[in-house]
Amino acid sequence: MGRWLQVDDDLRGMARRCYGYGSWGAPYWFIGPEQGQARDENNDLKTRLKAWHDLGGDELTDCRDFHALIGEKRWHRESPRLQSTWRPLMLLLMTVLERSADNDSLREYQREQWGSVNGETCVIELSGLAAHSFKIPRDRELFREERIKFIREKMLHCQPALVVMYGEREKPHWEAIAKQPFPAENILKIGSTIVAFTPHPTARGLTNAYWKQRGETLRQFALSPLTIVEPNRESRAIIDAGGRQKMKPENQGEQFVPRHRILLVSIGVTQGEIDTYDAARFAWRLDRTKADRAELVVAHVQGSVVGVYAPTKWMEANEKNFPKLKATHKNLRWGFEGVEADEATQKYYLGKRVPDQYPLTQNPVRYIPPEKWS
Repeated sequence: MGRWLQVDDDLRGMARRCYGYGSWGAPYWFIGPEQGQARDENNDLKTRLKAWHDLGGDELTDCRDFHALIGEKRWHRESPRLQSTWRPLMLLLMTVLERSADNDSLREYQREQWGSVNGETCVIELSGLAAHSFKIPRDRELFREERIKFIREKMLHCQPALVVMYGEREKPHWEAIAKQPFPAENILKIGSTIVAFTPHPTARGLTNAYWKQRGETLRQFALSPLTIVEPNRESRAIIDAGGRQKMKPENQGEQFVPRHRILLVSIGVTQGEIDTYDAARFAWRLDRTKADRAELVVAHVQGSVVGVYAPTKWMEANEKNFPKLKATHKNLRWGFEGVEADEATQKYYLGKRVPDQYPLTQNPVRYIPPEKWS
């Protein structure tokens, strides 16, 4: 048993009974390893425990209400920031349902629908205890077998239309819930429920195009656009033909025209549990004088823009300056502290392609457009 659990038995109740947000009767389920925590929570669970109790200590709570009680306003304010794990999952779902999936539509869906007790999603976790990362000590095995059994029984009873399980390291647990291995395409059917497995949404290298393609594959798995019965507490259904077709090629999106002095960085295709901001800011071999002049750092994966940041301070990329990031390089490299670009700037660049006139090279750092750097 984890040593922290010996301090407060109330946490055992949370570890056992807290599953996440939404409604078991929702037609679309998303199952992840565990809830994340913001850095400023300092890995303390007391505020979350109190919020969960204040909302009744039930298996599921309302996502918006829960975050209001813990003082987290970013995800549900009038113009919310898109949460890094939820955004790709919402993008996948909107593609499946052939709904608008631009960032403004996703923001509205996140604020009003995602994990709502009266909505169409059930957003749950394998572990009942949140953590900032998998490196944080938690007794993740506590009640695990019980929770796997409970989730499977709920899935069989409620028969959601779609269940998406994400996280590579948890694949054995997802297969335990399904009680069968996933085939090569990582999609299977259990009764009337389509069950899919994906990497974690924050894994490196996963573009918007990937999640759209995954959604299109799931939509094609049902042969035709999904016909949805209006959400209710008793049952939700999907009508499909049970067949499969090949995935359609995905439109890679329009190219952006640089409006700023941009330091363009490729964050590669290596998968790992690191958010886009950390991947974009650490650690680069670059011209420090030029870096100080950059108006934006634009991060892309294979040419598709996934992050837009305004750097405020450049520092040597070492353990002292970036204690939470692992430095594996030996030569001098640089990293930055910064903030996300303003909403209009993000809207302009995010999801677009690097212009063809700046072909991708092995050098992960580019300074564009050249005329703004002269």
